[in-house]
Amino acid sequence: MNTQGQGVVLLQKDKFQIFMSNQPGILEFLFVPEIVSDLDIIDKNFLEQLIKLFIDSNKLTPGALTFVIAEQACFIKNIVLPPPPAVHTEPNQVVNFDLEKEINQFLERVPFDEVASVRFQLENGARICATNKIFFESFVKAFEKYGFMTNIVVPSLALGSSPILKPILDQQMANYILSADLGALRRHSFMIDQKIEQQASVLDEKKSGNSSSGNYEISDAPSGPEKKTNKKRVFLLVSVFVILIAILVFMIFNQEPV
Repeated sequence: MNTQGQGVVLLQKDKFQIFMSNQPGILEFLFVPEIVSDLDIIDKNFLEQLIKLFIDSNKLTPGALTFVIAEQACFIKNIVLPPPPAVHTEPNQVVNFDLEKEINQFLERVPFDEVASVRFQLENGARICATNKIFFESFVKAFEKYGFMTNIVVPSLALGSSPILKPILDQQMANYILSADLGALRRHSFMIDQKIEQQASVLDEKKSGNSSSGNYEISDAPSGPEKKTNKKRVFLLVSVFVILIAILVFMIFNQEPV
């Protein structure tokens, strides 16, 4: 596969590393508390300014980027089915297990306003990988603002368990990621919006790859606080509407005859 103009960005909790196939070496961008703290973006404008300075000072040529979210920047949990009850277990001792409910409860505990998650199917349950959607989305949009395109955004878990994959990006690992089948990985990615899908379609027209099967299911769901906020908003609007109707009815029935 031709990797000219392709790049890898490994997003970690305290920094990101970037490799561009048309430029030598691995570059590193350390986060400062003024822009990123515990996976929260503090100042998007300042972040964009610093990334612009980083691009210019390192003379980076825009290309198509594959974003990989490191395990340390994710919340990961294995949710497995309980063992089957013993033959002589009393009915009142049987535990009802709802896998989807357990997954939703886990996602609601992930402490971000917007949560993106990927589900890895296990033989007896699922492994859930979740992170702050605003965190990686801010970096994606910052690079796109300065001419880069986005291939895909994936958790590092989606790349498999090759010994080449390490917590820190090196050239061997970057080449391994760039040689991966983007078509297969895209089905297992954190999705941002239709813009990435459109960019991916353009990139797919310029190159071909072998397809492979996967066993991941993807969800890009809001976290608990956001869902609760939406429910409160609907309830408030309905309440206001009911109050206005009540006032109107009161005024009609209490209007003095002319």
